[in-house]
Order: sequence, then C-alpha cells, then structure tokens
Amino acid sequence: MLLVHVVGNADLGLGSRDDGSERLGRLRAADGPEAAMLLGLTDGGDWFAGGALSPLRKELVAVSGLQEAEGAPLEVLVIGAGGGNRSTEETARVIRQALVAACEPDGLTLLNGRDPRVLDALVLDNGLNPGVGDHEKLETAIGRHHGHVVLSLAGGASTVLVEAAGVAAATHPAEWSLLLIDRAGDDPRAGIAPRIDMSVTSQEDPLRGWLMGLGLPTVLNAEYERRREVLPDEFQNAASAVRRAVGEEAVSAAPEDLAVLLWADVARGDLAAGMALRAWLVAEYRRRRCEYLGETGEAPDQYPDATLNGKGEPIMIGKAIGNLHRNSLQETLAEPDAWLVAQWHLVDIGNAATHELKTATEELRECLPVLLGDRPDWLSWPSGDVCLLSGQGKLPAADIRRPPIAATMMSQEPAAALRRACAVDAPLTLDALLLCSEETVEDGRRVADEIIADSFSRNQEWDSAGADGLTVCSYGRPTTDNGIVSADAEEGMRRVQSLADGWLKNRPRRPRAIVTTVVGEKPVVIALLRAAQVFGARHGIPVFLMSSVKNGPGAEELQFHQFGLDRDVREALLTAAEHCLDRLDLLTAARLLALGDPAMAGLADDAIALSDDLLTAVRSQDLDGCASTVLSVMRSVGTRIDHVEPDAQVRLATIVGELLSLPPRSRRSEAFREPQILAHRKPSESGAPADLDSEDAMVLLRLLVQVRDEVPLNHGDRDLQGATAHVLQHYAQQESCTYAQLIDRAVRTVTETHGVTVSDWADRLDGLRRKVSEQQGSAYGTTR
Repeated sequence: MLLVHVVGNADLGLGSRDDGSERLGRLRAADGPEAAMLLGLTDGGDWFAGGALSPLRKELVAVSGLQEAEGAPLEVLVIGAGGGNRSTEETARVIRQALVAACEPDGLTLLNGRDPRVLDALVLDNGLNPGVGDHEKLETAIGRHHGHVVLSLAGGASTVLVEAAGVAAATHPAEWSLLLIDRAGDDPRAGIAPRIDMSVTSQEDPLRGWLMGLGLPTVLNAEYERRREVLPDEFQNAASAVRRAVGEEAVSAAPEDLAVLLWADVARGDLAAGMALRAWLVAEYRRRRCEYLGETGEAPDQYPDATLNGKGEPIMIGKAIGNLHRNSLQETLAEPDAWLVAQWHLVDIGNAATHELKTATEELRECLPVLLGDRPDWLSWPSGDVCLLSGQGKLPAADIRRPPIAATMMSQEPAAALRRACAVDAPLTLDALLLCSEETVEDGRRVADEIIADSFSRNQEWDSAGADGLTVCSYGRPTTDNGIVSADAEEGMRRVQSLADGWLKNRPRRPRAIVTTVVGEKPVVIALLRAAQVFGARHGIPVFLMSSVKNGPGAEELQFHQFGLDRDVREALLTAAEHCLDRLDLLTAARLLALGDPAMAGLADDAIALSDDLLTAVRSQDLDGCASTVLSVMRSVGTRIDHVEPDAQVRLATIVGELLSLPPRSRRSEAFREPQILAHRKPSESGAPADLDSEDAMVLLRLLVQVRDEVPLNHGDRDLQGATAHVLQHYAQQESCTYAQLIDRAVRTVTETHGVTVSDWADRLDGLRRKVSEQQGSAYGTTR
C-alpha cells in the first residue's frame, strides 16, 4: 500500500500563510522521539492545539486498518513543490527526514510497531502548477507501485493534490482511495479520517467512444471481433453501411450507406475528407429517379439515367450535370434531373477532396445537414463548443478578488490544445457549470451574472457566453464540513458526479473538449474530474485540467493539460492513431497523438510532416520532381493495403491514383512539366491474354489509375479486389495478381527503368507506426 502525502503548513500546525521556518528548524534538529512528538505522532508536546490531530497522524491511523486487512507493507511518499514564493521543497525534505527518524528504532506506536517504508521525497519542479516533467515524475513514483494507493486531501496545494489524484486514477483505477484528512470525521479524538474508495470499474469502453467519435465503425468492428465481443447493433449497422458504401457487400450501396461514410470522413476532416460526396450525389440521384419512375409510371428507357452513357457505363458526375444543364435551356427537367443540376457547386468540393486531398471546409460541413439530414449520434463533430466544469468557493472581498476562472479563460486567446480538439477556425463558445455548496451558491450566482453580462475584457476568439451559457447548481452540504462522516462525503461526491454527468448529457450540442478547474472544495474538484473523464471516454472527447499561474502584477496565465489519462483511454488513443496511420488519415493521427501524454505528443509532428510531403506530391505541377516521394508512398500503401478495412482500401487506392494523375489542363500553371518517369499510357488490347511481366512502367502505372476509377468512391461500383480483377481482365495474371502485387510491380519497374531512388517517406511512416505501437502497454509519458 502506498500513502501519498502532499505537504503544507498544516503539517506544522500552521495556517497556509504563516512562516514555518522556525518550526522547520526545530524539526530538522529533532531526534526520533522528538520528531514523532513534533509531527503529532505521539500524544502531547506537539504543535497541534485545541485537541486537533496532525494530518500525518490521521493518515497513518486511517491506512493502518486497511493495511492490516490487506496484509501489505506500507510505503509513504511525501510530495513538495519547488520554486516560487510558496515553495514547499524544504518542508517536504524535512518532514520526510523527520518521519524516517520517528519510525526508528522500534516503529510507530500508533501503527502497533509496524514500520512504514518512507520513500525519498518527491519535489515537483514547477511549483504549485505542475508541468510536463512533473507529470512524468508523479507517474513514475506512483505508477510503479503495485497495490492500493491512498491519497490524502490534507493541507497541500489543490493543483498538486489534483495532479496526484489524476495519476492515481490513471495508474490504479481499481485500487485507490481518498482520505478527507482536514475533517474530523466520526470521532475527532480517534483520528479516523473519512476514507472514500475511488476504485471504479468503468462501464465505458474508451476505444468504442474514440473510434466511433472519429467515424471509424469498421475499425471498431474489427477490434471487437478480435476481442470476441459483441458490438452493439447501432455500431454494427454503421460498420455494415460503410462496407456497402465501398462495395464490400453484395447489396448495392444506398444513399444512406454513403451518407454514413461521408459524415464520418468530414467529421475527421482529414486529407480527402469529402471523397465520398460525388458517389453520394450519384446514389441519391438514382434513388430519386427510381422514386420518380414509380410515381409517374414512366418506363426506364423513356427517362434515361443521366449519370450513364449510351452503353450504360458511368460518366463523370460533372459531365452529367453539364449535359443536364444544357438540356434545361431547351426544356423543363424532371425533378430528379433538376435536383442534380442544383447540386453543381458540390462537384467542385468533391473534386478538390479527391484530386487535391483537400481537408473538410466549413462550406462542406454546413451543407451536409441540408443534404443528409440528422448526423449520427455517435459521431464527434468539429465545433467550437467547450464545456467548463468548476466548483465554487467563498468569494473574498471585492478589492482582493481575482476575476472568475471562466472570465480569465475567455479573456485570453484559446489554448492551442483547445483549438486542436475543436478543429475549427471560428471563435469558440464556452458552456459552463458551476457546482456550489449550499453555502456558496449565492457566490456562484454572482459569478454567473458577471460572465453572462460580458463585463470583462473578452478575447475576440471567444463568443459571448449568453444567457444560457452558465448554469449554477447546488450539491447541498459542503463535503469538507468539520465533523462530516465518510458516508456523507462520499454521497456528496456521488451527487456532484451525477449532476455533472446529467448536465453534460443535456447539452444541446455535444462538446469537443471538456475543461475542469481546481476551484472549490477538493473532493468536489476530483468528483468533477471523474465525471468529465467518464463522459469523455464514452464519446471520445478530450478532458483538460486548467490551472492558473500569476506572471507579474495582475497577469494570470492559464495552463492546460490532459488530466489523468487513464491507461485504457491512452490505449484507445494509441490504437486509433495506429489505424489512422494505416489509412493515411495522418492529420487525425497527429491530433490523437497530441491529445495523449508527453511521449505520444512528441510523435505528432512526425505525422504532420508526412502529411505535408504527401500533399506536396499530390498537388505538384512537376510530377517527376516528386517521383521519389510518390514511389515511396506507393510502396507504403502496397505493404499495408491487405491489412486494413475495406473503406481504407478504397481510400488508399484512390490516393495512389491521384498521386499518378496529371492535373486537368484548366489547373495547369506555368510550372507544369510533362512527366517522363511517371508518365503512363493505356495498355494495348489484343485477343490473347497479355502478360504483366511484359508490360513497361507506363502501362503498369496506368493500370493503377484505372483501378482507382473502378472503386465506388470514384466512377465504379466494385471493391478493391473486384476493381483490380476487372482492370486485369485481359491479363493472364487476372486471378493471381493482387493490388499490392500490382503496386510492387510498378514501383520495381519504374526504379529499374529510370534509376529513381525511392525516398524515405515509407520508412518514416513505418518508423512512426512502430513508435506508436511500442507505446502500447508502456507507462505514461515513457517509451519502452
């Protein structure tokens, strides 16, 4: 068992602002018995007046019973905060030294002679506002312990206590407790502090929340099959719809199927986000045409399908709309044809997504609800919606009061972490919940009035909170009342968690980020954090802890970091990032890694660099100038395409086709160069089956472009295997050559013919994929 004790002046029997140097000097010089006496571990002669007991005594008495029941040895970790005017570094080191002395030679009387092992004092470098290095220190010290972790809510700084609680929750979710040390409990003289068991067996599956929030139902389905678990029908149906959309199932794709894929792609907003838009337009047009034929009784041959040519073969949607537009100048179009012409502007969006791998634009996001109706409830949609959960303490006098934390937050430019989570350029919107005790509810209402009145210097990157932007709610009796019993404190924390969860569920729009603070009673702060974590895991929403530090007179800087990254949430982020790398959803992979711990965040820039190089190649006017990158991307696709889900296969094949395609003449600039290395031409057709071994590089590259044209998101209706077989129908290797093998042939032939060196793009992606995989199962913030 590990007892975590964050030091403060309360350990010296002093108030938070009192000078403790004289008492620290006495404690440093004390021998074992005197040290035990001064720390309040024996009766009489200590610094604790009025019958009060020292925090350490309360903690050790409280854990002794639990320790005895478990039969486990007891370890004590003393934590201090270095730097700044309120440094507790010396306090931590002196108390640790005194506690070691007090345990010698015969152990502590109050522990019946049992001797706890006192670990080296842990001092956080960044003072009362722990930084990245401090998170790693805490995770190492607490995370390496095997067994129950008990955290004391004593007199230490709230920021440090909450940070330690986050680490305990992350590393020991089923084995940790809180001690409400600064309350008397059931029997003040017995020194038995209320202990609240925080061990939770979560009913939420973070992997499900994150993968569905990202719009990856086929990936989730594969993960559940690997686990041999049953996926709920709602998510199974979504996965089936995506498979139909990419031609994987025998049933033809309906507009509703392509809509699921389109919603998901646009929600992620990654490269080629609107790739499915043109395919949806065709499917919806055909649905409307069938409906029209049924209503009018016209024969199909009397009302031809505008998306097919005279031979019944698909034509490009832009060409179909152009034909109909010319017809509309001569005659009144039937309703389905008129509808399709009205969607002309969407063709350019779809073309940009496919041919230039454009990310999702605000125009595309705004038009989807009009086209597709209601968005799937499981999807996390880009927006500026941020939810703030905060406790509320008693307000000090107006002349010394700091601005409310929500006002401070909205007076500064949104943190990069929030921008990344929201994935929009527009101003963000804050929706806040202030949870107050019955003693502070009026203070909470005053704060709410101040925020709603917009009576502070709000940064233009935040929208006004508005009348409904801040909710004040009371959870009843304070959780830190003197004399509170364990059951009441625990019930108070449960009520706080329930209120917060209900409020989050009832938001008109699901947030893209949840922010918690260190304001209010410590048990309430931790209950709010727990509520945020559970809700975030359920829906794939990042949770940030926000604290503030003063930088000079009147200046207050906010710090954000992802709080208490539970190991299962961390694993979910890593798993999702792996799948996104395999799909070349590189920007999404970067976002997921950046939302993780420091070791994960350090990999995010690698994914962005790969994305930048891919975009440079696909948009280049000099294809041969990017030949080494193009060939490397092709090689990378060839090695992974057999191991990804069907929708990812279609995506990858389309990206390869776009890398090899020349821009249309209308988009060629003066920098355009006709390719020689990556030039391609159609294969010659003869009666006898041809041999792939005899084809040159130009033909092999053309075959890859033709495969792109045959998959459902472009001009065809076949899955990747079917599209490859169709393109190779005149070859002897039609049945034996896979798409991956066709890529390998093409890359080898080009490099041998032209002496081109393949770039390191594929090696960098493989290296990044390997590093992400190595993070699986490793400790927070570390690499194996």
